[in-house]
Amino acid sequence: LVILFVPDDLPWRYEMRTAIEYSFRKNASSENVLVQTIDAADDCGTQEPGNYLLDRFCTSRAIRTGYREGSSKTIQQYLISNKVLHDSIIWVKGFKPGQAEQWIKFCKGHKSAGVTDGLFLLEIKDQISSGDLKSLSVVRFDDWITNYDVQLLNSFILDRGQGYSINWKKYISTLAACLCES
Repeated sequence: LVILFVPDDLPWRYEMRTAIEYSFRKNASSENVLVQTIDAADDCGTQEPGNYLLDRFCTSRAIRTGYREGSSKTIQQYLISNKVLHDSIIWVKGFKPGQAEQWIKFCKGHKSAGVTDGLFLLEIKDQISSGDLKSLSVVRFDDWITNYDVQLLNSFILDRGQGYSINWKKYISTLAACLCES
């Protein structure tokens, strides 16, 4: 499980997701790895994560309807033993308030041996209490992308245009970074 904390106004969102997906595929042990994207608020609604995953990704009707809440297996164990998420990386985004905690709890119980059992990446905008994040891989956008990075990118973009002096380029890139609150 990897948790990726991003700001609401994430710049280059599509490019970031594409780069991460490319890295997953490049480093995967299997060529058949699928990155499946879920918008939690729109796709899941009020459904529990395990039941949603079973309904969406299980191709066998018998397996999909075979899980029982009171059984000796957790839903996570059931998904793994029936290879429901085999060679899948599940990228969950778009959480409504309180929904991220539910997914974190589910993912903590999903004891994956690797991509063969399914892996999870949760893209979260809200801050979660630090107690929920112990022993998890957490990546915070703000720890990697600073104001300086945004200014530098803006400066490169402005460099393509003609007619701006160095001072104007610095001013415009700083102004853009401040307006974006990055």
